[in-house]
Parts: sequence; C-alpha cells; structure tokens
Amino acid sequence: MLILLLVFVVLFFLFMVLPFWKARYFKATIALIGAIICGGMLVANDSYHYQMKVASTTTTQTMHSTLPKMNALMYQPLGNGSEKIYLYKTKPSQKKPTACKTDHLITKVKRTTAKKATVTITEENYVYKNSFSKFMFGLLNNNHILKERRYTFNLPKDWMVLSTQQAKKLQSIMKDPKVQLNMQTKVKQIVGQRVAQSVKENRMLSPQDQQNLLKKVQKEVLADFIKSNLK
Repeated sequence: MLILLLVFVVLFFLFMVLPFWKARYFKATIALIGAIICGGMLVANDSYHYQMKVASTTTTQTMHSTLPKMNALMYQPLGNGSEKIYLYKTKPSQKKPTACKTDHLITKVKRTTAKKATVTITEENYVYKNSFSKFMFGLLNNNHILKERRYTFNLPKDWMVLSTQQAKKLQSIMKDPKVQLNMQTKVKQIVGQRVAQSVKENRMLSPQDQQNLLKKVQKEVLADFIKSNLK
C-alpha cells in the first residue's frame, strides 16, 4: 500500500508537470484520488488497526512466595498508589522477583480454593487478517502490536498481598521476640477455637481431615494476624 501511494503521487506529479499527456488533468485527478485513498487506508491501518485482528496467547505458571517462610505476593505502588506493579516468582531458586511489564497493563488478584498460587498471563496482539493484508500493509511493520496484557494472580486464602514497604516492615516485626511470642499465643488460641467449632459442626471428620483442617486454619489465622499488625 505504501508503494502504491508513492506510485499515485509520482503519477500525479507527472500528469501535472509534463504538458504532453492527453487528458492530463483528468488523469491527475484520478491519481490524486488514488493517493488519498491509499493514504487514508494507511492511516486507518496504523491508527485504527484496519485489516487486522486480535490474537491472544495465555500462559499459566505456579507462583512461589517472594518472602521467606510465609506466603506473600508483593507489589510496588506507582503514583498516588492506585496503580500497582506486582512482583512475583515462578521458581523457588529465583533470586529476584519478576515485575509485571507496564505497557498496556491490566492486573487482577483473585482468591481461590486451590492449594497453589498461580499467575495467568494473557497477551492480546493485533495481527494481519490474512496474507493479502500483510502484503498490503507489511511495510508499516506493525504486525503483532500489543493491545493488552493481563496478569491474573490466583491466590489461596493464606496468601498475603503486601506492598514492598509493608514487606520490609513485616520482616522487621518478625525479628522481635515479643511479637513472635504474642503471635504464637494468639494464633494458637484462635486456631483452637475455630478447629473445635468445625469438629463440633462435623463430627464425621477423620483424624486426617482434622489434621488438614488444622494446617489450613493455622495458615489463614497467621495471615490475618500479620495483616492486622501491618495496618
């Protein structure tokens, strides 16, 4: 299309400048109309993705906590704090967490009943509809232009979502022996009450089910206690 535009522009110039063409003004008008149409189509393709479609790819990976000995997803606030850049790990051996890419970014945190935390990344890109569209507009080099990138963090109930500042504060708090003792006492008390209530409501729980319930409640109560100390 870009080459066709140049052809029409050259023809228009030749028809207007060289006097020996028959019906040169008519031909120049046709060339001008052709150039305008080609230019409009190029602008439509570049600005409004004319003759393009949206192709999406989705990947899901298991996440690992960015903090040692506790389950947490961290984020770095931007601007007034309404925007967040999440930091996550997909490998236990990963030293530095991966930051969400910021261009055309959409993030969402969902609570799940699954045992493991995962991150689902969906990318939507503009691609040419067919080979003809690629042939016509390929010189603009705008194939696979990113439309949107979505990060969905699927977190179990015992996972915390903390800012980088909260994470530093938490690590400092957890080093205090008094805080640790207070936490252990309160967590043990609340866990005992909740497990006893659950067993009372469902007397058919096997010893193994009770043990699994105990671990689950411990994680949830510990997460709630930590969040309350970070306010």
